[in-house]
Amino acid sequence: MIKKFSTNSLGCLRDLESPSLEKHVLVFGENGTGKSTIAAAIRAARDADVDAMVERAPLAGGSAEFQMTFEDETIEFSGEKWKNKNKLNIAVFDQAFVNQNIHSGDQLENEHKKKLYSIVLGDTCAGKLKEQAELAETILDHNRRVKDIQRDIEAKIPGNLEFGEFIKLEPVKNADSEIEKQAAVVDLFKKQAALNDAAEFEEIELPKASSSLAQTLSKTIDSISSDAEAKVKTHLQEHTDGASTRWIEDGLKHQQGDACPFCGTSTDANNLLESYKDFFSSSYADLKAEINSLSGLANSYFGESTMLKLQRRFDSNKNAGEFWKAYIDVPPLDHSVFEELTDELGECRDRTNKSIEQKQQNPLDEVSLGDISISGSLQERVDDYNTLVGVANKRIETVRESQKQADSDGQLQKLNQLQAAKLRYSDAIKESVAEWEAADVVKAKHSERRKELQESIEEETAAVFDRQGAAINTVLKTMQAKFRLAALETNNRTKPPSVQLHVEISDTEIQLGDKVTKSQRPFRSTLSSAERTMLAFAFFVATQRSSDSFLESVIVIDDPITSFDQVRCEKTAQVISSSLSEAKQLLIFSHNNDFLKSLASELPKPQQLSLSSDAKSGSTLS
Repeated sequence: MIKKFSTNSLGCLRDLESPSLEKHVLVFGENGTGKSTIAAAIRAARDADVDAMVERAPLAGGSAEFQMTFEDETIEFSGEKWKNKNKLNIAVFDQAFVNQNIHSGDQLENEHKKKLYSIVLGDTCAGKLKEQAELAETILDHNRRVKDIQRDIEAKIPGNLEFGEFIKLEPVKNADSEIEKQAAVVDLFKKQAALNDAAEFEEIELPKASSSLAQTLSKTIDSISSDAEAKVKTHLQEHTDGASTRWIEDGLKHQQGDACPFCGTSTDANNLLESYKDFFSSSYADLKAEINSLSGLANSYFGESTMLKLQRRFDSNKNAGEFWKAYIDVPPLDHSVFEELTDELGECRDRTNKSIEQKQQNPLDEVSLGDISISGSLQERVDDYNTLVGVANKRIETVRESQKQADSDGQLQKLNQLQAAKLRYSDAIKESVAEWEAADVVKAKHSERRKELQESIEEETAAVFDRQGAAINTVLKTMQAKFRLAALETNNRTKPPSVQLHVEISDTEIQLGDKVTKSQRPFRSTLSSAERTMLAFAFFVATQRSSDSFLESVIVIDDPITSFDQVRCEKTAQVISSSLSEAKQLLIFSHNNDFLKSLASELPKPQQLSLSSDAKSGSTLS
């Protein structure tokens, strides 16, 4: 019980000392006289709240001071600190209580809903809620520990084995021997992969000249006589010493009639000129161009690039023989045949070049390509070589087929599991797994306890919410509110849990929120300012009345009738008298004299005081 309070400097209050306070105290004060300041100081004393007092520093400057005698203890705030030690059983209803716990003006936010959960629940489940919060921290720390142990073990697990599979592995007898056997199986599969990728032997393909070469060498032009060609060449040799014939070819283009394009004399009966015309005809020119194109063909057929290709083929087969000899009986391939092929193909090249040169010198002659194939004995050796290549490749195919097995990945996994099982039961890992298993058992117990707590809290919460909802509606009905509380719904998705408020207006249930959604309507547009105050006061009254310590509590109320009409002021006085008068002490501040008169008529012999404040004479409460 508050016996008295005083202050030398607090907000607008100066040199104020209350008389001894009784069980029911009604304090009248005009607006601005310091009623809310006193209520705020009493709450700050209860909570040992320094910031709330610093905010109430004197308007004229200096530090806030406040003294209060509660039961047999003196509580004092000075030097910006509280000197009380004991927890005070005081409940304060004022605008600060509403703003912090119920709603902020016209907003019902998530933080209000979380505070409402604690207010409605009161002392019920307090121990369980505390245990639940502590257990949540314990579980979080414990889970980190379990995860750390698991990560250390996972870093050592071979292959792609999952942690859960690893710890469930059974021990393997003669693990080292079994691992050695399985490693040999896996090695066979690795060899199989190498066998599948290894190159086979390749046959030797000998170069051949194109059939068009022989056709060009044998080609001639029937309309041009060999005599004409001989005459032209002889004439040119005599007069130009074998120089270019381009000037003659160009001159013939300018001949007109029988006149010589060079001297202008008659060419009638001149056989040499006719020979010139034959010699420089387009057919002859095309033939020469085709013959000239044969240059370099011999090298393309039998030259260095062909020899290099053959050499790479023989070398590749030698390398294949080195690899495959570990798996098959490699036939005796005669690689020395390459040397003889080099010589004979060189001779083919020379014979081909000779035929081409002969044709180029005598374009109108039919030239035979001659024999440009290798000798029969060498061809037999090449054929034998290719036959053995086929034999070798057949043997390779047989080996590959014999090595094929479908479950190569499974064999490797089996090896990994054997190695993992050996590791699993090594001393270091056994100790880590045992530690993890023990921690996991504790984790399971924590989870089970958390589940039990949650179920118990939900069960008790539902009962409390039903009971408190009924009590709140009783208050609202007494105050003649035009709405009722339809439901108090727990929302366990938030941490800590929160309350969803549902009101019923004109037989329509509405979920209150801070914005329009499909499931809710804004608090500010659903309830009027007076109705919001009624709802907050109904929560306060119902929760105080249901508190186990209600009869020992001091209840301080500061102007609960904001925006109320005369009827609701009277009804609020009835609620206070019928519901809160049994508290150890009831201290009510108001600026409304009619409201206080209604209370005075409802309460048994209340103490009635008047608060005034003057800048010159100070503050009085009498």
